[in-house]
Amino acid sequence: MSKKTDSKKKGVQSTMSADGRLRIDCSGCKGESSVNNRECVLCMCKNIIDHGTVTSISLNSAVDVALMGDAISSIRELAFIYRMMTENRSERRGKKCARCKNSFSSLVKDQIASFPEINIPALRDRMSQMQFTDPVCTLCAGDSLRLIGTLEDTLEGICVCDSPLEQGVN
Repeated sequence: MSKKTDSKKKGVQSTMSADGRLRIDCSGCKGESSVNNRECVLCMCKNIIDHGTVTSISLNSAVDVALMGDAISSIRELAFIYRMMTENRSERRGKKCARCKNSFSSLVKDQIASFPEINIPALRDRMSQMQFTDPVCTLCAGDSLRLIGTLEDTLEGICVCDSPLEQGVN
């Protein structure tokens, strides 16, 4: 049994098989199917985000690309980071927190445009310049610092040099 989903990118569809193979039809995409292409990595992250049991990814276009092993693990880690950055985590005071310019969501908003490249020192610098007078805001700031630490640790685990992404491409 397969589950079919549409990406937000027009014309890109994915199909998940019962044995964990994710097939992404890239024929509607103008980009190159490659782990070196930022838009392609972002598309894979958006498609894998709801499927924790993905064992391989097949990018089907003019030139088919298959990812397995360490490359899949790296994409899953990037999808975890992407989800963390895009989910609204401001729940303590509802809409007030969701609109807060000091919330984690607001803090990382500009970093999403360059995903998967995230400037961790800039995020830490922003946090150090913020002032929190409300105890609830102080708790939220602590959560944000821990999330930034998680982002940093996860990105370091993926590592840019000798990238498993490039090693796992067939």
